[in-house]
Amino acid sequence: MTQSNSGIQFWEHPDGRLAYRDEGHGETIVFVHGTPTSSLEYVGLIDRLKDTYRCLAMDHLGFGGSDKPKDADYSIESHSSRLRALLSHLSIKSFHLVVHDFGGVIGLPLALDQTFSIRSLTIINSWAWPLIESEPQMRSQLWILRSSMMNWLYLNMNFSPKVLLKMAWGKHSPLTKQKHKAYQGAFRSPGERYGLLSFKNTLLDFDLPCWHRKDLPNLASLPIFLAWGMSDALISSRNLDRWTKMFPNARVSRFEKVGHFVADEGEELLAPELRDFLQHAHAVAPS
Repeated sequence: MTQSNSGIQFWEHPDGRLAYRDEGHGETIVFVHGTPTSSLEYVGLIDRLKDTYRCLAMDHLGFGGSDKPKDADYSIESHSSRLRALLSHLSIKSFHLVVHDFGGVIGLPLALDQTFSIRSLTIINSWAWPLIESEPQMRSQLWILRSSMMNWLYLNMNFSPKVLLKMAWGKHSPLTKQKHKAYQGAFRSPGERYGLLSFKNTLLDFDLPCWHRKDLPNLASLPIFLAWGMSDALISSRNLDRWTKMFPNARVSRFEKVGHFVADEGEELLAPELRDFLQHAHAVAPS
């Protein structure tokens, strides 16, 4: 294990070197990112919580500071397996789980795994079903989304962080040039962008088992917090409606001017609400 000046640590997994942030002390929070970001999206939130919580955020293989091999297994199951392996390596079995975007289908299986004791679950602008069901406009876009041209844009033009991230950003706080450059800079060449492309292809393969789990309602016994950026131009609040139907007792916060990347765009809004939720979850947790 090594550690850089940026606070990033590294662990050698058989699939490649994985980068992660592990800061603070207290009960553990495990943050799971989606695309096209990394643990970087949680840095501000971690800074606000690490005084009373141990905050762990891994960069998935193909993202952030982790290795980006062209021919890696970037399936949802493999991402989940690598996260599970890191938690085992760090001897973390009990934690609060925070998921965003693809972090949902990657992280939620951990909450259903009896190996772990999940103290609470926070879902931020995520989904766990074929997105075409909640975003019907995708039907008319499938031909371009599945085209070789779109694949070329992903690999050669860094389309996901350069264009889609900007589209999904809200109006609460600006996407500065410096921040946008940092997200794009994690994918410096076409050979480093196969993780991005894999998520795009996974999104459009509506028959994959990860989009058809029947056991998610079993999570309803957990303390659940649904935090939603209502100005998300890509993942609409129809998905929030679906979560609230699945988890009718969940706590819900809607951030009207915040877009898709709530933890980064609106960290000062999310942090106090998340802290209050976690304190309540601790108070009601069985002894």
